[in-house]
Amino acid sequence: MGYEMVKLLPNSSRVFPSESTWNQQLQLPNQVAKNQLLEEKVR
Repeated sequence: MGYEMVKLLPNSSRVFPSESTWNQQLQLPNQVAKNQLLEEKVR
């Protein structure tokens, strides 16, 4: 599948998630927002 994508998008590059999995990477912004809301409620 990756090779097919490179054929379709020749200027693309492979990116690895900074977390263990892409699922964790995608959930990070939601977790940060939840933490900020909780901190605001505590104040």
